[in-house]
Amino acid sequence: MRPEQCPLELYTVMLWCWDEKPIDRPNFDAIKDDIKAVHSHIKLYEAEKLNITVEATGYEIPNASK
Repeated sequence: MRPEQCPLELYTVMLWCWDEKPIDRPNFDAIKDDIKAVHSHIKLYEAEKLNITVEATGYEIPNASK
């Protein structure tokens, strides 16, 4: 199940990393490139999503832009 604040594009990368067959999983360069592409898209078209606080297991993850 995709976390509520996780963009579909990033979740797709996550699922690719968890492929049942290890040979079908991406290497680190592919992961890095895909995450950069997702970030660039969000930065251009959905910048407000980059400044949210996400709660996980009872504590808040600090916003990196502060």
